Amino acid sequence: MRNHKFLLASVLAAQVSAAHGQEGPPPAPASAAEAPKPPPPAAPIDLPAPAPRGYLQVRASGVFTYQYMLNEDFYLGGAELYLGAEKRFWGIGGQLRLSAGRTRAGLNVFAFTVGPTVEFQLGRWVRAGLGIDLSEIALFRVTQDTSLGVMAIGGHVDLSVDLFHSRGGALFLGGNFSAARVTTNYAPAQLGVSARLGYRFFGPPRGK
Repeated sequence: MRNHKFLLASVLAAQVSAAHGQEGPPPAPASAAEAPKPPPPAAPIDLPAPAPRGYLQVRASGVFTYQYMLNEDFYLGGAELYLGAEKRFWGIGGQLRLSAGRTRAGLNVFAFTVGPTVEFQLGRWVRAGLGIDLSEIALFRVTQDTSLGVMAIGGHVDLSVDLFHSRGGALFLGGNFSAARVTTNYAPAQLGVSARLGYRFFGPPRGK
């Protein structure tokens, strides 16, 4: 009997000791208002717009020209080569033209023209341009071994329409009006109109 009381007293003492050593109830979970907030989204970074890409352009065309110079009519046919670069809406380059023909009076004519040109795109199919012309013109008599050479400086405006687009270029038809001053005392001005049919080639894009 005494042993049973001693065992019961030991169990009660162990329970009291465990009760004193037990921590309080666990804390209540934090409310939604007290929950940590997610960090704000990062502000967007404004990157500079990419620069428009440039293209190399090579243009070759056949040209027929009528000119009035030295009080005479000139009828010329020739070839023109243009080399330049262009951005999205405009381009700049240089052109070279070699022409040969005859005057109304029967003189043989050879002409060499070079100069810079600026071209603007008025749409996908239409282009307009203007430029400076430096020309050397030689006239040869048919019956005599004599020649006359004159120089002219002036400018031109032109308009072209694309007839067909391919992956690397376009077939075009264009017209040109030019005016120049002849650097001699023979005549004060030279006027001309031209028609051309050619093809423009585009190289690979350049720039980022």
